[in-house]
Amino acid sequence: LVAVPLPGRVSRPLREQLTDAPGTTETGLGLRLTVGPLSLLLTDPPGRRGWLLTGTVDAATLDRAAAEIAADPTLAEPR
Repeated sequence: LVAVPLPGRVSRPLREQLTDAPGTTETGLGLRLTVGPLSLLLTDPPGRRGWLLTGTVDAATLDRAAAEIAADPTLAEPR
């Protein structure tokens, strides 16, 4: 699992592209897409830094990682 912080200028266009991609689902934590063994979750909370979480993991693992990031105030830098 890899977690990459993204500034808004990167996460917003990526979110737009993922929104139109076949197979993308919107969850309470962000946008999720699975292609073969690779899964990704793009978080984009309002007023906070977005995160790209990716790896050969299942949806539950991505959700746990996103929840941990969201709960950590040190990772809540403004975009």
